[in-house]
Amino acid sequence: MIELSEVRKAFRSTVALDGVGVDIGSGVTGLLGPNGAGKTTLLRIVATALAPDTGRVRILGRDAATRSGRLEIRRRLGYLPQDPGFYLGFTAYDFVDYVAILKEITDPITRRREVRRVLDAVGLSDRMHHRLGTFSGGLRRRVALAQTLLGDPHLLVLDEPTVGLDPALRLRFRETLSGIAVEHVVLISTQLTEDVTALCTAVIVIDRGQLLFTGKPDELTALADDRAWQDDTRHAGAFLSWRTGDGRYRHIGDPPPGARTVPATLEDGYLLLVGGRVQNPAQP
Repeated sequence: MIELSEVRKAFRSTVALDGVGVDIGSGVTGLLGPNGAGKTTLLRIVATALAPDTGRVRILGRDAATRSGRLEIRRRLGYLPQDPGFYLGFTAYDFVDYVAILKEITDPITRRREVRRVLDAVGLSDRMHHRLGTFSGGLRRRVALAQTLLGDPHLLVLDEPTVGLDPALRLRFRETLSGIAVEHVVLISTQLTEDVTALCTAVIVIDRGQLLFTGKPDELTALADDRAWQDDTRHAGAFLSWRTGDGRYRHIGDPPPGARTVPATLEDGYLLLVGGRVQNPAQP
């Protein structure tokens, strides 16, 4: 339902996306990559907020290069940008109500019910009439997340949706998203591999504008099978190692003879992939 073919985007001499091609279906797809990898550029293109320099983009069966196609995509889209803008004099209710009007929810009774529904979904029922200028960054993030849920959109494009959310709200977000994801297309950019493990049916990894991996989360985890181990001391030959809460060291890389390997995690596979320590599965 999202089809990208040979998508390229550059900002002057900086290439943000370099020939990215991927198909994304229903369910939750996580987009992972280091800072500056091109994640936000990719999400902005999918959300029709940015046009690629070259390549083909089809969203929900519509051609994003045409004006009519973009209009139809936007009518079925919920988009959370990385840095959403706010009218700080608005209350949370007023802001989401304003976005609901822009989304063509014009019947007052229907709109009032929908605004209250999405504010409740992000835990803001008791603060809906407080001004945004009094909100912390985390509370504003929740307001931004609420507006993406208006009208039960077929496509959700979320750039770092759980940034600033406390653990309880992060779990509530996962619950909300998992309930709507079965028949919808959800694309999430995140730095939190635990969100991918908990939510996603598919995962994409990009780095320096290029596609490194597409597949299921357990396939990304499998890239680190037999390559994670623990020891009482730091091993100089490990690709990465860190001291855990129990005082032992967890290592990833090429284990030495006799090493006590431990079950790999998705984070292990991701770190090895972006560090160039496993073969690039997205390359022929």
